[in-house]
Formats: sequence, structure tokens, C-alpha cells
Amino acid sequence: METTKICVMLMICVCGLLALSQLTQADGECEYNGKTYKNGKSFKEGGKCRKCKCKDGAIKCKTDKKCKDLCDSVTCKKPKCTKTVTQKDLCCPLCTPESGGESCDYNGLTYSNGDTFKSDDLCNMCRCREGKIDCTEKECKDCVNNGVRYKSGQSSPLGDGCNRCTCMNGQYRCSYNKCKSCPVRGRSPYSSGSFFPGDENCEVCVCMDGSIECVERKCPKCMVDGEKYKHGEMFKHRDGCNRCECLYGQVECTQNDCPDDCMVNGTLIKHGASFPSTDGYNKCWCKDGNLDCSDYNCTLPGNSSCVVNGTVYQNGAMFLDENNDNCVCKFGEVSCMDLRCDDKDGELGGKGKGKVFAVPSSTGTKICRCVMGSLECQNVPE
Repeated sequence: METTKICVMLMICVCGLLALSQLTQADGECEYNGKTYKNGKSFKEGGKCRKCKCKDGAIKCKTDKKCKDLCDSVTCKKPKCTKTVTQKDLCCPLCTPESGGESCDYNGLTYSNGDTFKSDDLCNMCRCREGKIDCTEKECKDCVNNGVRYKSGQSSPLGDGCNRCTCMNGQYRCSYNKCKSCPVRGRSPYSSGSFFPGDENCEVCVCMDGSIECVERKCPKCMVDGEKYKHGEMFKHRDGCNRCECLYGQVECTQNDCPDDCMVNGTLIKHGASFPSTDGYNKCWCKDGNLDCSDYNCTLPGNSSCVVNGTVYQNGAMFLDENNDNCVCKFGEVSCMDLRCDDKDGELGGKGKGKVFAVPSSTGTKICRCVMGSLECQNVPE
């Protein structure tokens, strides 16, 4: 018996440093003789005779060749597992990974019998034992970030659309992956986490790490001077010269300088307004503080046509004058009136709202369109 024991000790001395296969825990921890050693932790067995170290879940030991019968001084505790193995360079049995047995489900994951894993609080450890989960119950530390308290294991988005931060037993840790931007046709790319209006009605979109997610919402109306306007509806500014539009509940207006009005014989004439000339058939307009009057020679000897700025118009012909007023030649006389179009039904002599059409004028052909109840025209270049 003594001879056999001496042979075993000699084999231990010759082998020196040996790696042992044993049950591992999360983060490379090791279990041996009732204690748990963290990854990288060293410990001794049998006084100073054997030095061991836990490394990546395995115990590596080095035994002094001078030591004999060192296991006589070691008291082995009862293992917490059902299956053990005795290693020749350790005095106490080791737990082996359990095969078979009932598995465990935890937070949507399935663990085999004997597996160890972290609890959802990220500070306690759990183990699957025959279908039951046993976890340590040490107190975990909370985290405080920007005045907000988080429990250990609780996570929150970083705000860039792809990274998250997690409280891990008092430490607030965040991932810092590079987020992908979102290209949008006709616009500059949006960075991950940014919000922007979508293409349909009033939907709001957000860029999430290269992917675009949109949510539909009811378009808010705009209230201006007691009037409600729908999203996309245009209307005149109170100054009479700028235009406004209701967009997503906000009013956006042009910033054009408004023209001046005119004062005629003590009467204020608004810019663009017209009034009869003193000759009885011509008309005058106020243009940015200045008066401009027509000078028509309405008759040709021997017929009922009209001559305007050197252009001959036959009886019944309609044309636009230089102020875009609608004029007609009637038996040698020209009569004009402000040309307006109905912006609601879009009708102007059969012309549709917003459509472009050509109109003869005293200064040549003009291209016109109906915009918000008024006719906008420009000369056709020759």
C-alpha cells in the first residue's frame, strides 16, 4: 500500500504542470472543493506544496517535488454535483459537466443540465440543475446616468439608433458601434437616430442603423387669424404680397419685400389696384408706389377694329394688356377688367387650375397660369 502511494506521488512530481478538465462558469470561473475561483485567481493546496491557478475555466497546478503525502492534510468537502472525477494531481474530486437530465428555459434561452449562466440582473450567477434554475442572491448595485436610476441588468438606447447602454452591477456600460446612415432620394443622408418627415401625408420617419421606420399620424391643422388651414393648404399673408403654406401644423411663408401703395388726390390706392383714367376709357394702376396708365388709341378710320400699342385687334378680339388685365375690342373701343380665376374650381375660360396656357397680349404672346385666384403671366421670348 505504501509503495503504491509513493508511486502515485512520484508520477505527480514528474508531470509537474497539468491542465484539468472541470465544470466552468461564466467569465472563466472554476469550482473546486466547495469554492469558486475567478478567472486568473491563484490558490494553494496542501500548504505550500501545490500552487494552482484558475485560467479560462480550467485549473492548472504545479506541485513541489519535495512534498509527499500532501493530500493527508487536505479536507475535501462534499461536491454539489452528482457526477465527479478524481484527477491524479488534485486531492479532491471535481465536478464534471453533467450530460443528459432535464434542460432549463430562462429568458427565452434553453440551457442544458449543468450549464451555468448570468442572471438577468447581470451580477448574479445561475445554474441549471435537473430542470430547475438555482441563482445566487447577492445584492446588485444600481446605476445613475443623467439623473436617471437604472437597476442592474436594465438597458436603454443610447440615442443614435443602434447602440445601447446597460447597467452592470453599478457600472453603466454602452456599446459604441458605428451606426449606418439612411440615404433618402433627393435629400442628404440622415444619421442614425434622427427623425424626418416621410413622403406620405404627415408620417414621421426615423433612421435606425441604416433602416428607415415610419409611423403614420394625423396631420395637424394651422390656425392663422382665426382661420384653420389643412396640411398643404396655401393662403395669402396678411400683408397681401407674400404667400403662406400649412405644413405639419406649422406655417411657412415667403419673405418677399412688399411693394408700396399710391396716394392719388388724397385717396390711398393699394399696390396692384386700378382705377379709371380721366379720359374715360384708359385705366391707371398703382405699381409699387408709382402710377402707370394705359394709352389706348381705340379706333381705326372706316372699321370697328382697335389699335393698342401698335397692334391691331379685330372687333370681338380678346387680349391681355401689359398689366395682365383682360381686354376686348368692341366696335373700335377697348374695355378692360381685372382678370381673376377661381382658385377653388380652377376655371379660367376652360383652363384648369395650375395649368399653363398661352394668351395673346398687346405686347406679344404671354404664358400664363392661375395661382391662388390670380393670373401670373410672363412674355414669351422671341
